[in-house]
Amino acid sequence: IAGVAAGFISCVTTHPLDVVKTRFQVSDGLHSHVPKYRGTWHALTTILRTEGVRTMYAGLTPNLTGSTVSWGCYFYAYNYLKGVARQRGGYVDSTGHLGPGVNMACATMSGVCTCVAT
Repeated sequence: IAGVAAGFISCVTTHPLDVVKTRFQVSDGLHSHVPKYRGTWHALTTILRTEGVRTMYAGLTPNLTGSTVSWGCYFYAYNYLKGVARQRGGYVDSTGHLGPGVNMACATMSGVCTCVAT
C-alpha cells in the first residue's frame, strides 16, 4: 500500500512539471502554436492563466496507472527480498539489521523485477 500511495502522490504532485516539459519539447520556437515561455515558472503561470488547471493534469490517468503499479511492485519486491535475506540469517549484522550491501542488492533486484514486470 505504501508503494502505491508513494507512486500516486509523486505522480500527482509532479505531473504539471511533465506537462511543462512536454510543452518545451514540442515548441520549435519558429512556427509553433504553443506560446513561447521564458522559463519553467513562466510556463506554469501562463498555462494556468490561459488554459486552466485541467490542462496541467492532461494525460494524468496513464501516467498515474503506470506509476502506482511500478512503485507498488518495487516496494513489494523490496520488502519480500529483505524478508528472504533475513530468513537466510547470514546477512544480518550483530545488531539484527541487514547491512548496506544487502539493502543495496535488494533494491537493485527490486528495480530489475519492476522493469521486467512493468
